[in-house]
Amino acid sequence: MDGSVEAMLQGSPEQLAEMCAWLSEGMPAALVDELEVTEVQPPFTRFDSFERIPTL
Repeated sequence: MDGSVEAMLQGSPEQLAEMCAWLSEGMPAALVDELEVTEVQPPFTRFDSFERIPTL
């Protein structure tokens, strides 16, 4: 594993911008080299819960 993290987020443009800013900084022990954002066009599934799954 290379330490990569993938997340799929939903929210208002303001919420998403705030989360991306937080992710760019990383947690205190994290080393963030890059943040890649891909916008998904509707229709898309609305998420009602949080789920952790292994990255591929």
